[in-house]
This record gives sequence, C-alpha cells and structure tokens, in this order.
Amino acid sequence: MFDENGKLIINTLEENISLFQDKYKVTFGEIDIAPTSALGVDLAITSEIKKIADENVQEALIQNSPYEAIDTGLENLCFLRGIKRKKDEHSIVLASFVGLDGTIVEKNSIIKNTLTDEEFTTNERGVITEGTFSVYATAINSGRIICDAGTITTTDIQDVSVNNPYDGIVGFDLESNTELRKRLLAYDNSLNIDEDIQLKLSNIQNVKFINIESNKTLEIDTNGIPAKSTSVVVLGGDGKSIAKTIFKSAIADRNLVGNTQEVVVSEISNKEYVINFSRPEPVSLTVKVTITKNSKFNPNDVGVIKESILDFFQYKFKIANDVLIDTLYIPIQQDFNSNNSFFTGIESIDIKINDEYNNVPILYNQYAVLGNQDLIIIVTE
Repeated sequence: MFDENGKLIINTLEENISLFQDKYKVTFGEIDIAPTSALGVDLAITSEIKKIADENVQEALIQNSPYEAIDTGLENLCFLRGIKRKKDEHSIVLASFVGLDGTIVEKNSIIKNTLTDEEFTTNERGVITEGTFSVYATAINSGRIICDAGTITTTDIQDVSVNNPYDGIVGFDLESNTELRKRLLAYDNSLNIDEDIQLKLSNIQNVKFINIESNKTLEIDTNGIPAKSTSVVVLGGDGKSIAKTIFKSAIADRNLVGNTQEVVVSEISNKEYVINFSRPEPVSLTVKVTITKNSKFNPNDVGVIKESILDFFQYKFKIANDVLIDTLYIPIQQDFNSNNSFFTGIESIDIKINDEYNNVPILYNQYAVLGNQDLIIIVTE
C-alpha cells in the first residue's frame, strides 16, 4: 500500500488482478483462475475490494491534510482550531449622507439600491457635520448582493440624500474552501493574544477586515495609541457580537481604546462592562494610469483593465495596508479576474496616486478605497 518513502500506492484494477493471480498460484498451484471459474470470480471481487479500500485510505489521508482537505473534512480540521465556515455573509458598503448640519442618522436607517431595490441598514448612529456623514451599511439579505458605486441613492430621512461613492464588499452564501483554508493555515498553536482574538473575530458573521495594534510602552506611540493600550479595529460585523468576543478573550484585560463603545453584561457576575473598539476610517484615493500601446493592443481591454485594477485594489489593500505604486503594475499588465492572463500590446505604464509618484501610507485604523470615478486610464501611442 505504501512505498519505502511512505507514499500511498493505488493499483489499477488490472494491476490488482495480476498481483492476486501471482499470489493464488503460489498458494494453489497451477489451477483454473479464469474469470468464469469460482476462484476467478473471487479474484475479481478481491481485486476490486482492494482498489476501493486503497482509494478510501487516500481520501482519509487527504481529508486530514489542511492543504488538501475540502468540504466536511476541511470543516472538521477547522473545528479543532475553533474556526467555523462562515455562511450567509452580507454585503457591506460605505454610505455618505448629505444634509443640514445637526441632522441625525439613526442606527439601522434603511437605504436602498436604486437599480436592484436591495435594502441596506446603517451600522452606527451619527450626526451630519459640515454637510456630510459617512457610515457603513449592511445588506438586509445575505449572499452576493451587488452594491456598485453610485447605485445606493434612496433614503427615507427627510431633506437628506445618500450615495455610495465606492463599490461595496460583496457577501456570499457559503465561504469557499479556498478562503476557509487561508484562515486555517493562519492558525498556530502558539498564537499570541492579539493573533488569537483576531482569529476569533474573523469567525463573526459579516466581519471583513481586522487589525489589532498594541502599545506596550509608557508613552503615546507613533499611531497615537495611549501608553499601555490596545486598539482593535474591525470593518463589518455586528457591534454587540464584536464586543462580546473581545470581552471573552484575554485582550479584554488591557486598556482598550477606540471610537466605538458597546456595553457587555457578564454571564457570570451580571456586571456591565464597556468595551471599546474602532471602525476603520476610509482613505479616498485617485489613481491615474497612462498606458503606451502598440498595434497589438486591444482597445476593448481598457474596460477590462479598469475592472482588473478595481477588483485587485479591493482584494489587496485592507486595513493598515500602505498603497504601493509598484503593486498596481500587476493588475494593469495581467487580468486579475482571469487567472492573471497577460494583456497584449502594452509598451509602458505610468502610474500616479493622488497626482504624485509616491506611495500612500495607510494608518493602523484606516483602509484605502478606490472608486470607479477615481480611476482614470489614458491610452496613448
């Protein structure tokens, strides 16, 4: 079954028949083992059983490997590490309300996608200041609810308009094996406290991105985090669920700082505790791409390249990820949405971010966003 290197060997049915024929001859001598004989039928059945048994062993070994396991086998491995496959994830979008200063936007205010009639509810309560208030909103229905930039324009709040300047983060019905495996492979038995709570927070429905920064010094650090304090930054997810998860972890014993507060009641002492964490601040960027082409360039690829950049940007840049110009060359030369197949006819590429040739630093509590209207592609000879 296994070779000298421990590799599983699975014979074909024909190979098993030949193997057993030799063994039968050793035991019974030169006797009739034709397919129509009694021993011949027994030989065929035994050979098939061995093949099935070997395949079952192979399946069992694969399902115990985090690199190869799928479906139930992968879920079982995750269960042993406290990781659950996420289901019924909702789309999340950044909504901007415009109106008179002092107007209150309540939590769970309903906004609607004009094209699809899909409804979203705001995640936080806020007040319009200097004409605007921006807040994340979650789709009421789970699954792949599309929320392209500029499509959410309906609100019932009087004398207030709403819009989503950027594409939303689309949800899903069931977390794929690939995405679940990524979380499993991030697990380590020697996780520190910050890593442990990050994995637990990632199990919460609709949580998209997480960043945890701790300042162990006696002074305010470069991030602006007070001495001996920790900041937990979470994009998406229900605030109460996030607070309860933090409360039940060792990180709750630290001095937690943030722009959001939730009260958690202990199930043991029945006491109330205030849990602080943060919602990330979106950083709007403009990107200008100038492509010098030759005769092989397909003009229809301009739109494809734009989609490649936008989708790559959302995938690559999360909380606290600096935006690097060099990284953006990848989705311009290769289609991010088509197995990184190369675009033809591109001679050279020039990229500017915010009209400069500089990388953009993103703080620990920020994440970069790029809207369709903020990405300009120019093609020249």
